[in-house]
Amino acid sequence: MIQNTDRDVILYMQHEIVMRQIRFLIFVFAILNISSGSVQARDVVESKAEFIQKVAGKKITDAKLNTWMIAQPNGQIRGKFKGINIKGRWDWNGRYWCRSARIGLLSLPNECQQIALNGKTLILKRKKGNGTTHSYQLN
Repeated sequence: MIQNTDRDVILYMQHEIVMRQIRFLIFVFAILNISSGSVQARDVVESKAEFIQKVAGKKITDAKLNTWMIAQPNGQIRGKFKGINIKGRWDWNGRYWCRSARIGLLSLPNECQQIALNGKTLILKRKKGNGTTHSYQLN
């Protein structure tokens, strides 16, 4: 028969094992999250020709923001942001996709952004790759 103190020791040891496993899983998920958020060199769209081939003319969506956009091969941008029209123009400058656009009556500041692809996910990194990152679905 197991004594109360023995049972307590067993429960304590089981608890410690479970806590170590949880800490390990948190560590693994943190590493995976960090690596998935970073844009790797092999994923980065490097030229206007590559952008036109892989992205232009396709619908770029963010379901959470109820937003979609199409960057046409001819440099035009059209779409919707929460039901409001998006219109603008895009061009390629060096290694960056640059856009000027309006959402309804609001003019967005001109900006050049780094574009990368991970399967059907388009990763946009603002301020020439030095700003915030946002992911969209590419359809």
